[in-house]
This record gives sequence, structure tokens and C-alpha cells, in this order.
Amino acid sequence: MSEETEKNEAYENVDILYEDDSLIFVKIYSLSAAKYFGPEYIARRYSYYSNGDLFVIYDKDKDEKYVIYKPNDYDVNILNDDEYDVNINDLENRYPKLENLITDIYGKSSIYSALVMISRGTEMDKYELGRLDDLIGGFKFNSTKPENSMVTIQFDNEEYFKLFDISRYDIDFLTSLFVSGYYYRENVFYYSDMGDNDWNEGYLMRDFNEKNIGKVKEIISYLSPEVAASENDDFFINASKILSDTFDREIGNIISEYTQIKNECHEVTAKKEIEEELGNPFMNYGIFEKTPFNKYVTTVKVLLALFKMSGKKNGTIHDVLSYLAKSKNVGPFEEYRYEYGCDDFDDETFQNEVERQLEKIEEKMFESDMFSDIEGYQEIIKKVLSKYKIGKSFRLPKDKEKFFTIEKIDPKTNRIIGTYASYKGLTGKKEKRSFSLEEFNNFLYQPELFESKRNKFIITENKKEKIALNWMNNNFSPDQLEVFEIPKYPNSVFYRKNGIVVMEQDKKNKNFWFDYGEIWLFFESFFSMEYEEIQRVLKIWLEEDFKLKGYTPRRKLCLRQWLLEEDFKLKGYTPNFWMFGAMN
Repeated sequence: MSEETEKNEAYENVDILYEDDSLIFVKIYSLSAAKYFGPEYIARRYSYYSNGDLFVIYDKDKDEKYVIYKPNDYDVNILNDDEYDVNINDLENRYPKLENLITDIYGKSSIYSALVMISRGTEMDKYELGRLDDLIGGFKFNSTKPENSMVTIQFDNEEYFKLFDISRYDIDFLTSLFVSGYYYRENVFYYSDMGDNDWNEGYLMRDFNEKNIGKVKEIISYLSPEVAASENDDFFINASKILSDTFDREIGNIISEYTQIKNECHEVTAKKEIEEELGNPFMNYGIFEKTPFNKYVTTVKVLLALFKMSGKKNGTIHDVLSYLAKSKNVGPFEEYRYEYGCDDFDDETFQNEVERQLEKIEEKMFESDMFSDIEGYQEIIKKVLSKYKIGKSFRLPKDKEKFFTIEKIDPKTNRIIGTYASYKGLTGKKEKRSFSLEEFNNFLYQPELFESKRNKFIITENKKEKIALNWMNNNFSPDQLEVFEIPKYPNSVFYRKNGIVVMEQDKKNKNFWFDYGEIWLFFESFFSMEYEEIQRVLKIWLEEDFKLKGYTPRRKLCLRQWLLEEDFKLKGYTPNFWMFGAMN
């Protein structure tokens, strides 16, 4: 067959869609036409390509061929000479005069071409468009002005947040906040263990209102009068521990309610701040928000313009919107979730729940066998602990050498439990005592009447004081100490052992200071001595070993750090050291 014959046969089996001096665009109907107009692979695989609509663009100037193959209404492939895919945008940009023809071929195979058809008057419904793009949530055709037909864009789950240039963690975090029913562990801003910790540290109780704190103090006055009498941090920490140990269920309910309200409050604040940050990045492009991060409306005309502007004609609406959203710099969000504040804590609901649980605690407390006579117990609290603090040693009114320390009030017996101590010179005794309220009042002024009622467990002080004096001599005798003076402190003499300042003699005020950690604490922990007892022993020690009379022993916390290092390294100053009893 001659070349002319092949040409004629080829032309007889095509529809010429467009032709000029440099370009021809045809629709092919036969193998002969495929051989003549198309690339080699079209003829070779014609049995495959003949199953759908086949088109060829031949660029005469560049001798380049492009194949458009449409096997059905919803699929279109564009291929080059080497059978590689070509982007529709690239093809239309290269041959703008063919744009409408190419769009017509695409028809309902892409959302872009479908929108073009609608703009030209072809009526479609939301179901047809929904097959082409998952974001189509609604459609209303405008027969008068088709290009103004309304399109509803609706996002499911996390799809909206995928538009932005943010991490997977941020996507999950934001979805958990704004998508109902979506679970993600990190949507919690205030965990239950945070609530437990805040309770144990006393912080949560500080959020009680004045009325509820008053109720707590009233309850604690029954359970631990000494804690009820304490102040500030000590009260809140200790009261929290007592209540959680004694009424675990009720306190658990308070913590749970606080945690839930706190978390909801942080969540509301986070949502507000994130909505302000993300905003509606499409508003300036003619896409309007109906529901944040979920539903938006626009027109066919606007969408077509955005497809062209973004170069995403063969893409989806999500591709176009992502192109717009990624220009907005947002986030990160998830890693800062604990920094979102709590602007509107529902205090009324919380205080009501606290009040309800405290009422349950009172009912449980008074109806239990915790107290044998709660009115009598409260009378002891008011009359005794208003004057004498638990754990603090006090002298008896008529005998300054006799001391008493209240350890507790026993709620089952309404007895005052404590320790009675009496001293005479270097000897003394300490006894456990138990009194009713009447007995206690008599004991204060006539302790001798109760000598026969003392607890059989008696601790004499004679031996203990001798051991204490021996310990001081063995560890801090004058010959073991370096003594020096510093011009900066002209009224003081300092005593140092092994480089550590352990004592200071205040000559002006007649005070003799002992370091708490090195000396005083040992008397408290090892000998269980009270402040006055320690003073008395150290006073004897000063008089006997240092020949210092009239000095009052006192304790100073971290005396060894009280003097700055430079005080021992004063330029041009030589300390005057000498050794007591060892100067030969």
C-alpha cells in the first residue's frame, strides 16, 4: 500500500477535532489510523487501546505525540511518546488552544472537568459529583447561572487537618479535639495522676472555697487536732493525707470531679486558641465556613478558578485546598498541649461536689465507731488544744522543772495522751501519762496527786544525760577544736572542727550557738530530747568544760554555711588559732 493510500485510509478513520499548520488533534477509530497518527506502542497494543475512546495530539513542529485514552466515563490516561503518564495541567499549558477540547474529553472522569461541564449548563447532582470527589457534601444547581451553582465541601474525621503542613501527632491531636467520637490518648490535658499529685501536695485543696475549707478544718479537728491547728502548707498537705487515708472513696470522688472539670476547661481554652490560629484560610478565596474544620460552601466558578490557580486540574478539591492551606504557617500543637490555660473553670460545680462529699464524710465519721463520745472529744479539743499545741513541750504552771507534752487525743477513750518529764540537776525522769479532761486540769496544778497513776513504762534521765555529756566531750572537747576570731565579727569567737564551723560564742549577748546539723539534731534524734532539755544539758557542758557561765545555748541552722568562704581567706589576715588544754 502506497504512502498516499495509507494516509487517505488513516484520515477516513478519524475525527479531526482541531488542526492548524503546527498541530492536529484527532479521535482514532481504526488500527490504520492508530499506526499513522499515534506512537508505535498504540498500534502494537491496539487490542487494548481499542477498548475505549482513543485520541492523539500530534505536534508537527516538535514531532511529539500525546495519547489520551478514556476506557470509560470515569477514567482518563494521558501518555507521551514513551507511554509515560503526563499531567493534564502540563498538556493544557503546552497547548492552551486545546484546553476546552481536552476538558470535554475528560467529562465526568474528574471533578475539574465535571465542574467545567456544569459551568456550561450540564446539570448534575451531588451523588454524581460525590463519585468524583469525596469532599462533595452537597450541591445545588443554578439553571439561570450554572457557574454560580453552590457546592458544599465537607470533611470527615482528620481530612481537614491534613491540609496543613503539620505533623502526624498534630493531626491526631487536633482530630481528637474537634471530631466527635475520635479517640486519641493525647487529647487529655490534665490526667488523673496529676489530680492525685495535686491532692497529695495540698494544691487541690487550696482551690476549695472558704466555706469548704472551713468544713475541712472542722473535720480535721476531730481526726488530728494538731494538723487543724497548723497553718499554710503544713495544713493543706497533712489534711489532704489524713482525709485520703481515712475517706478514700469520697476524696477519690473529689479528685475525679476536679480532674474532669480541669481537663474540660483546658480543652475549651485549647479549642478557642487553636480555632483562632487556624481560622479560615480559604475565606479570601471565596470559600466560606459553615462549621469550623468540617463544612464550607462556595461556587462552581470559584472552584474552577482555584483549580487553575493551583495547577491541580487533574487533582481533587483536597489537593487544591491543601495548596492554599500550606501557605499558612501554623502549629505545632500537640507538643504544647500542657501549656494551654484554663480560662473558665466551672468552680460552682466543683464546690458543690466538694460540699456533697464533705457532708458524706461527716455522716460516715459521726455514724461510725471512730468516736465514743464526739461531743466530749470536741470539748477536749476546744479547752485543751486551744492552749497547748500537740507535740510541743510546756512547763507546768507551778513547777518550772516539770514538763508535759501532749501527743494525741484518743477519740475512742477521750483521754489525753502525753509524756510527763521532771528534772532535778543532772537527774530526771520521763513517763507516759493518760488523763481525762478533769484529770488533766488537776494534773497541771497538782502533779504529785498522779504519781501513782503513771504508766509503768518509765524512762529515767540520769543515765541519758550522762551519756549526752560524754558524747559532747568525746566529739567536741576543747582540745579537738580550732578557735579563731574574725575582725568582721568582733563580738564573736568561732569554733571549728575538721574545717567545719560547729559553734559560735556571742560574747556581747551571752549566747552560745550550736550548729543544728552537727550537734543539736543528734540530741533530738538519738536522745529524743526537747529544746529545753537540750539547752539544760549544753549549759552544764559549757560551765564544766569551757568554764563559761551565764551563756544561753541556742541552735543555728547551717552555722557552717553562715560564714562566707571569703571570711576565712581575708587578705592579709592571719587567724589566731589556739588549742584549749593543749598549748604546751
